[in-house]
Amino acid sequence: MKEVSDAGVEAVIAISSLLAEENETDEVFNERVFDLLHQTDKIPLGFYECPVPYKRVLKPQQLADFVSTDRVIYHKDTCLDLVQIKEKLKLTEGKTFGLYDAYIVHAVESLKAGASGLSCIQGNYFPELIVWLCDHYNDEAFKDEVQVVQQFLIDNMDVMHNVYPVVSKYFLQKRGLNISTFTRRNVGSFTPSIVKGVETLFDDYTLLRNNLNIKIFI
Repeated sequence: MKEVSDAGVEAVIAISSLLAEENETDEVFNERVFDLLHQTDKIPLGFYECPVPYKRVLKPQQLADFVSTDRVIYHKDTCLDLVQIKEKLKLTEGKTFGLYDAYIVHAVESLKAGASGLSCIQGNYFPELIVWLCDHYNDEAFKDEVQVVQQFLIDNMDVMHNVYPVVSKYFLQKRGLNISTFTRRNVGSFTPSIVKGVETLFDDYTLLRNNLNIKIFI
């Protein structure tokens, strides 16, 4: 953590599932988090509820207790539960802290509830669309367009998650980025039907982007 901080980052993100084994209690996890905070002086910390090697989701009060130390400034939430997210936001209100929802299905509702942004795999396909959604989610003048974007993201959940991240790398290839589809772990076969799905996604996104007049990053 200290080595990463020395590289110049704003905060070091800890993987929640690496701080305790799956069969260990919340009390053990909490103890280790506070010990980590003690050992790392004033380094800002964040959490990511990564689904591997297993997913450890922080309960609202757990997160609030960590944030109350004024050391935890970031949280990538993967609980998939809007009620929990709202409770986490309520309990951390007023703190220098941001919750970023990873679940694109209720992206707009999370943002309206007070989430600082989105931290979703869809950003690895079309970051400018996620930025556009964060900029306009509460803009009455774009109410209809926001709904279209939210539905587009929901409708394409399956194709974007299938053999990820190979599919996202192929999508970026089609966008003109010089990147291979190599990945270090076996995520499954990149079949012709999956390829076709990604190509359809590319065409649909291009049309949506043009309709919204979104400036592309790539």
